[in-house]
Amino acid sequence: MNMKKILILVLISMALYSCEEQDCCAMPEEATMVGTWKLSKLCFSNGASSCDLDDMWDAEHEETITFTADNQFTFNKEGDICSGFYARVTDTEVELTAESGNCNFDETVFWLTSVTATEMIFSPRCIEGCPHLYIRQ
Repeated sequence: MNMKKILILVLISMALYSCEEQDCCAMPEEATMVGTWKLSKLCFSNGASSCDLDDMWDAEHEETITFTADNQFTFNKEGDICSGFYARVTDTEVELTAESGNCNFDETVFWLTSVTATEMIFSPRCIEGCPHLYIRQ
């Protein structure tokens, strides 16, 4: 009978231990758009060919975009400011609604090809593809 009680106690303690949160195996936090991003590389097609990540060149102008947790954005292209609100429409589409500043749109959709802790490919919509690589600041 003692052996049975010991076995039950061992099983209960193993079950309790396995349910505890383990620091060693925590899942990484999901990458988010929130933060400030600096344009690093980009590509625009001439319309006769496609433009993908291998075709990108270093950005020749200063541009940052900031996304806040309350769904506001600010583009800063060499001091030219455009700001408004954003909404994730799908996993790959972000709708921007301009509110103030020098925006060349009232409402538009950008493609969010990827976002990691350090890099984001966030591009205006174009048929041939026109990736813009941003680096988190």
